[in-house]
Amino acid sequence: MEPVDRPSPPGQAGDRARRGPVRWLRWRRPGDDRWESLLDAALAVAVVVCGWLVLRAGDVAEAVVLAAVAVVLALRLRHPRVATGLVCALAVAAAAVGADPTVYAVLTVAALFSAAMHHPTRSVLAPAAVVLVVLSVTMVAAGASSTPLMAFLTAATWTALALGLGSAVRANRDNVRALQHEADAVRAARASETARHITDERLRIARDLHDAVAHSIAAINVQAGAAERHLHADPERAGDALAQVRSASRAVLLELRDIVAVLRSGAPVDEDEVAGRASASGVPSLLADARARGDAVRADVDADLDGLDPAVGAALYRVVQEALTNAHRHGAGDVTVTVRDDGDAVVVEVVNLVAGGGGRSVGGYGLVGMRERVEQAGGLLEVGADRDVFSVRARLPRTRHPARPAEDTRPGATW
Repeated sequence: MEPVDRPSPPGQAGDRARRGPVRWLRWRRPGDDRWESLLDAALAVAVVVCGWLVLRAGDVAEAVVLAAVAVVLALRLRHPRVATGLVCALAVAAAAVGADPTVYAVLTVAALFSAAMHHPTRSVLAPAAVVLVVLSVTMVAAGASSTPLMAFLTAATWTALALGLGSAVRANRDNVRALQHEADAVRAARASETARHITDERLRIARDLHDAVAHSIAAINVQAGAAERHLHADPERAGDALAQVRSASRAVLLELRDIVAVLRSGAPVDEDEVAGRASASGVPSLLADARARGDAVRADVDADLDGLDPAVGAALYRVVQEALTNAHRHGAGDVTVTVRDDGDAVVVEVVNLVAGGGGRSVGGYGLVGMRERVEQAGGLLEVGADRDVFSVRARLPRTRHPARPAEDTRPGATW
């Protein structure tokens, strides 16, 4: 069966054409360094001087051979090993027309040196053997050495020097590239770590802003609606609702001011500093605010909260805050808050009835932020709905950082 020529996709045929003969006309390989530049300069000087001498002597045959050698050396950087073999063949041709073998021996050794700079030593052994044989034969044929043994030793010395120096340059270049890659990897890892820290910082700021704003705004929204409904029918009740709006707005303004002050300071942001006002000592005010909103809150505290570190105290505060806000927005008004000791941990549980019966879906950014705070403090959060009951349970370790005593959190206190 005769082979069938398949048409190339558009653009691919042109790429193949450009990669064909034009590829040989490229003067540089990617990554060539000063060693190639120095070698190019030395070879250019040698070829120009030899060419001038040959033209003065009127030797046309040698001039043609020298011109061919110059072209091959100029194009050697794309395929150094092939170029080395071609220079060896031209060196034999030069010897055949009676040229001085010394010049062509130097050019052949330069081609081998270039090949050793770009290829592993094992892959250059065959071209090196060819160079050794060609140099020995041409030197013996031209009578440049007294004995064949002396010619062989001289050729072996030049071949070994070219092979060794080229391999040394290649090894040094590979080492430099490895160090550069390692430095690039370190810089990339550092940039990735910085980006991760920036993302974590943004998430933490978003969580703190949610904690500071969302609960108070939800309370303001509910109380403003109550004031609107009772404005004419029950002015006293509407006034109480507006007082709650004012209290909640004042609280959110204070928390926002504290967060913005920390962010504007320019100093590294500490989690406890951003949490600031959130601690176990603030839970009584949360319960009082919930009762003032009209929720029937029953609190049972049987835990020693003295010595809770800031992260644990802030997590406990935010769990109670988020759970009370959700109970007010989605619940039937009855809420039970339980705080108790559990070995080396503190367990807080908030249970409320769901308005209208039936469990509601567990979701929202508030619950996500609550879970993040609890896990950051080394605790475990469980959120679930069972028919008409919604529950939040968090187990927090007592110590995570150096302890800091809390204020007025004695066991058995009634909130």
